[in-house]
Amino acid sequence: MRTAHAFFLACALASWHGLSAVQASGLTATPTLAQALASAMQHDTTYQAAIHRATAKSEQIEISAGRLRPTVGISSTRLQVDQQLRNGTASPLFQNYPSQSDALVLRQGLYQPQLLAERKQAQFNQESAQAQLLAAQQGLVLRLANAFASAISSDRKSALLTGQMQVLKQQLAAAEKAMAQGTGIAAERDEVLAQIALLAVEQTKSSQGAALARTELAYITGWPAAELEALLQSQADPGRRLPASTEPLPVWLEKVDSQSQSLQDALMQVQAQSAGGEAAIAARMPTLDLLAQINKSRGENSFFISSRVETRSLGVQLNIPITQGGAELARQKLAVAQLREAQANADQVRSSVALNARKAYFAIEEFQSRQQALVQAQAAARHTLQVQQRGYASGLKTLLDVTQAQQRLLELQLESQDVDASLWLAHLQLRALATEAGFQ
Repeated sequence: MRTAHAFFLACALASWHGLSAVQASGLTATPTLAQALASAMQHDTTYQAAIHRATAKSEQIEISAGRLRPTVGISSTRLQVDQQLRNGTASPLFQNYPSQSDALVLRQGLYQPQLLAERKQAQFNQESAQAQLLAAQQGLVLRLANAFASAISSDRKSALLTGQMQVLKQQLAAAEKAMAQGTGIAAERDEVLAQIALLAVEQTKSSQGAALARTELAYITGWPAAELEALLQSQADPGRRLPASTEPLPVWLEKVDSQSQSLQDALMQVQAQSAGGEAAIAARMPTLDLLAQINKSRGENSFFISSRVETRSLGVQLNIPITQGGAELARQKLAVAQLREAQANADQVRSSVALNARKAYFAIEEFQSRQQALVQAQAAARHTLQVQQRGYASGLKTLLDVTQAQQRLLELQLESQDVDASLWLAHLQLRALATEAGFQ
């Protein structure tokens, strides 16, 4: 886990330093997805929360370790004593005198099983927080990739829809001209008008999707619009960096089982709860402390005037807990229940990540097959469109035949954009499960 963490952070930091140099020079270089990820790691609130959580868990280790170290304390007491002495039937004797005491105490635990178990629990909690941090990094990669893919796909769809709208408007003009000459029919014109109306709805949907994706990109990365547009232009085809082949499914399942940060987090929680159970049991065990003390007191009493006493002591203190009203037994039962809950959660997470890995792997295979099928389908649709256009020019086909062929080709092109984006995201999702997702 530490190796994956170090690798990911090294790549991200290198990209971040590269972006800083670019920004310092006035953005003379083209931004990349790796630089966008590095910026997102600086701005995204979800990831920053994971960083602070890991920092807090590290401080808990220091707290636990500090409780095992020697403690030194000074106490000082100042008293004004009023004393009344009675002796038989004689008149009472009243005395009033000051008293003060100063003590320096050093205590070092020699045998503290509960504190040792709590430090062990804090260490496992820190490992859990580190796994959560890595999982947050991979989640950030997927969120950035989803927003980026959505923006690219929406832009490409908008370009296709705009081109198709221009063609339909030309066909509408031709249909209206034919009707004016008495050679056209109203059905052809109405069909083209219907296609234009439907296409306008798709254009609105696509433009809204592009705007929403850009808003999400800006929120994630903290970049202004100009840098985002430069990113979208320079990285317009992320799919070109996809691996030519994918490793077999058993290899990925083994990777996910050993490298999934969600699973590592769940396993560390099991260890932490186990240590918590040890701490609950150790709370009922004796403790032994080394105790060193220097005490200086000064005061007056019935026998001495302005007495001074200095005491030095060194020894051990044995503490044996007997009962805490049943609280110690309740803590043990709570620890056992929490351990069983953590074990059940770890089993569920292990099954979940394995299932998600299978889904992502099969999705890659599905999208690759669909991608190849769509290439062939688009070639056939273009050929059909050419045939329909030649037939329409020779009077053998109607404008409706041409419009339907164009609509079929457009549907295939739009579906191809979705498949390309989905294939890229499926690769990233599979790699994220094994803590390998990134834009290096």
